Amino acid sequence: MREHVYSFSEINRYKYYLLCYVIEKIRDEIEDSPIWCSVDETTDWLGRNMVNVIVGKLSGKSASKGRLIHVAVVDKTNASMILQCVQEGLRILWKGAPGTTGRLKLFVTDCAAYMLKAGDHLKAMYPMVVHLTCFSHGLHRVAEAVREEYPTVNKLISSTKKVFLKAPARVDLFRTMLPNTPLPPEPIITRWGTWLEAGQYYAENVSAIRCVFDSLDTNEAQAIRKAKEALAASELETHLHYISDNFGSLPSTI
Repeated sequence: MREHVYSFSEINRYKYYLLCYVIEKIRDEIEDSPIWCSVDETTDWLGRNMVNVIVGKLSGKSASKGRLIHVAVVDKTNASMILQCVQEGLRILWKGAPGTTGRLKLFVTDCAAYMLKAGDHLKAMYPMVVHLTCFSHGLHRVAEAVREEYPTVNKLISSTKKVFLKAPARVDLFRTMLPNTPLPPEPIITRWGTWLEAGQYYAENVSAIRCVFDSLDTNEAQAIRKAKEALAASELETHLHYISDNFGSLPSTI
């Protein structure tokens, strides 16, 4: 019996059905309650700018979970673009129903200048809204500054990630030599704090990692050569321990 292979149009129809189903579940969960809305800008794996609109039910009894209602790919982020994305997210949630402007009570963003400007514009449209800013974006900026300040550590982290990516033979060697040590982390630019977590990992395991690389052929791959150069740098361990001791708490705080 031959298996049915779904066409592109069939998959798209099913995706649309799932989208409508999830949005209806969000509407049922929020009902007619007041809501909070949060906007976040991220970058996907292709490097595109993404604006995410999240909504949740405001309740005095318990904290509500945020629900992703809208995602937009944008060329650049500014106040008007953020405002447009928020309006589209609320239009999806409320289906353009009249009398809903008073239900948006809280707008949560980071402290970027264009977010502050977007909040001012939003207040003119939704008179009951309070704009609340958080410091997580600022802490992420600190983490990014740390990454730029220590190029040798960054070279080690990025090169080692490439060495073991889609390389089962090297992964097997690592697990054989270090059975009780997890594989090196793979920090992702869109996941805040993951680079600092990788720095902590290398601060704890740099000697063991060096032994593994001693067993790898330098001429096998450029990433191996770069990682070995970083491991041989005299300042590496000092920088790793400095990062771990002074910035190790940032990922959990973010």
